[in-house]
Amino acid sequence: MQPVLIELVDLLGISDALHLVRRWGGCNLYVPVIADPTEPLALVMGLESAKRLVERYAGQTLSLPLERNALLDFRDAAMRREAASGASLRSIAQRYGLNRRTVRKRLARPAVGVEGGA
Repeated sequence: MQPVLIELVDLLGISDALHLVRRWGGCNLYVPVIADPTEPLALVMGLESAKRLVERYAGQTLSLPLERNALLDFRDAAMRREAASGASLRSIAQRYGLNRRTVRKRLARPAVGVEGGA
């Protein structure tokens, strides 16, 4: 999982992190210095989450992953957790609508960052 995505999930939770990548994924997002309720950031994710984002990243530009890539990262992290807890390739493949070969390939990819919290 991309480091910026891990940080956003830790700070905001999965739902608000997904709102961000759904709206601004694949772009650079400038985080304003003040959380204004009329700013697009607050309108997309709510003022409280916007305030948390501003407290952490005020004045910085975040490079957000595309929504599709973020969703794949979340799915792969979930598959890794299931495999680590003893689930078979077959059961994981059925759960996610994939074949066993694809699951094996996705699990073989190196995991980036902490994936336990996703």
